[in-house]
This record gives sequence, structure tokens and C-alpha cells, in this order.
Amino acid sequence: YLTLSTVGPAQLEVWVTPAGIATGLHYGPDKVRFLTPVPPGRNVRTHVKLVAVEAKGGGRTLVTTENTVEIEGLDKPALIATALSLVLS
Repeated sequence: YLTLSTVGPAQLEVWVTPAGIATGLHYGPDKVRFLTPVPPGRNVRTHVKLVAVEAKGGGRTLVTTENTVEIEGLDKPALIATALSLVLS
């Protein structure tokens, strides 16, 4: 779960901050697959891919991303997660 905790901040940092959005909330993971444990002392890197943007009405937009957390020096990722964020305007 420590590795999963990197997904929310990375997801918001990639698209909320550059877009100048005032309020973006990490809504939570939708689907998570833990593939490989992270060995002690290894660095991880999160790749975020935009999957969908859906207007929910009332100034709310649901954003879905696919997040892959890679482990330095290993071919298999630590986890792959589909995550949701809610943007309020």
C-alpha cells in the first residue's frame, strides 16, 4: 500500500497543476493489480496515462487515469492501477 500511495499525488501533479485547476481531489483507485514487491532501497517511478474525462454535472468532472509504478532496475512493474480524480469548478 505504500507503493499505491504514490499514485494519487502523481496523478494530480501531472494534469491538475499544469492546467491551473484550483480544486482536484484524488477520488480513489478503481482497479489495482500488485505485480511485484518493491525491494528495499529501490527507486520507483509512476507513469500516468489519461484514459477518460467525463462531465458529471454541477461543475464536477471525473478523470480516469491508468498508472504504472515501475521499479528501478526491474522489468516487471510494482503495480498497475486505474485511478479516479474529481475536478470541481
